[in-house]
Amino acid sequence: MRVIVRKERPHPGAQLRFTDIDGHRFTCFVTGTRPGGGRGQLADLELRHRRRARCEDRIRTAKSERDNRGPVEPRQPDTTAG
Repeated sequence: MRVIVRKERPHPGAQLRFTDIDGHRFTCFVTGTRPGGGRGQLADLELRHRRRARCEDRIRTAKSERDNRGPVEPRQPDTTAG
């Protein structure tokens, strides 16, 4: 298992947090992927991590929007087809 830590400057206009040191933000993630070999490069691991995070965020947003719509009315059977 590896922990990947990245030091980056927040994008212009980003809200700084009290944990940001000297204007830099530290992000990290844990991976069980072995180092080296085709898909084990750092850039590939980071890309996979960001894609998964975006996907999880979309799911969280969809669930939140679904919960805010309230109860769903039961559908009436279609009686026009004969």
